[in-house]
Amino acid sequence: IMDGGVEYLKMINLQIQSLIEQKKRELELDSKSLKWLFDLGCGFTEFLTQMFCYLDFSDVQNCRLVSTQWKQFIDDFVFEKHPDITNFYRWVDGSVDNARLFCGGEVRLVCSDVDFIYCAMKDGVIMVFDSQTFIFVKLLQETECFFWQIHAGRSVLVAITEVCVVIWSKESWKVVAKIKYWSKGEPFLHVENDLILVPGATKYVCRVLFYNKVDRSVSRIRDLVHRRYWVLGAYLEGANVLTLSLPACGSVTSRELKLWNILDGVCAHTIVVAGALGGLPVLRFPFAFLPTASKGLEVWDLPKNEKIRLIATNIFSYRLKNQFLYILNKHSKLKIYKVK
Repeated sequence: IMDGGVEYLKMINLQIQSLIEQKKRELELDSKSLKWLFDLGCGFTEFLTQMFCYLDFSDVQNCRLVSTQWKQFIDDFVFEKHPDITNFYRWVDGSVDNARLFCGGEVRLVCSDVDFIYCAMKDGVIMVFDSQTFIFVKLLQETECFFWQIHAGRSVLVAITEVCVVIWSKESWKVVAKIKYWSKGEPFLHVENDLILVPGATKYVCRVLFYNKVDRSVSRIRDLVHRRYWVLGAYLEGANVLTLSLPACGSVTSRELKLWNILDGVCAHTIVVAGALGGLPVLRFPFAFLPTASKGLEVWDLPKNEKIRLIATNIFSYRLKNQFLYILNKHSKLKIYKVK
């Protein structure tokens, strides 16, 4: 019986050793196949380059540590083509593909997206140009000849005139909706993807619209009612809307910042800001940016109801894009801050 047990253990050991050798061979084959992919050339080089370019630049740097072969491939084919590097050289070199865009008249407003450049002319038409070639594409014209603002969304171009909001489909260049509004002073407009913020039927309302690309219709999904406050401006980020309003009655010595959730229409946070003059707000949750006359740009933590910073500078205009804050404090001077 003991001899039989020993033979049985020997058989089990041989099976384990055989399984180990088999797994080693499979791992070697996998390793060789990956190495062969780097050495195949032709379309595989371009394929691997594109795969690496989809990664964040920090991840690409980590990939260089995997092996000498990976490091060499990334250095030779990926670095110069990665979007972070190409964008860096684009700004540093300052190269210009098209220096001028000829519109044949006085341009009042300009906006753009990936595909097109939109120029609202003083005579009440919008000229559409290809963003790569600057070739004229389409002329958009409405009976209302004065455009306060124009914004481009994912599927629509939106303009706000003195009496209504005009929405064009970028697929057909046809007007899909005209919506009347009421606003005291210059009306506000903000477009993110296919969500649109505009003044409502009264000066106390901020209206949220949605463009449905499937049936090419525009619907009202939420009215944010401010009751005794006039809405001056609004900014959309994801499911959050930041509005700026001031009292409709009595002496005006302060403004209100309100953070709304458009899913349920509830105001989650309210901040009272001293001073009745200033610019329009921008939201980068949980922070709100608000220009204030003679002070600069205030940064508020909305959930904590606390002002965390004041950037003391003149503000002609400002824009928040990705991790950068751009402030035009003179006609020809731009300050750039990195938002952490």
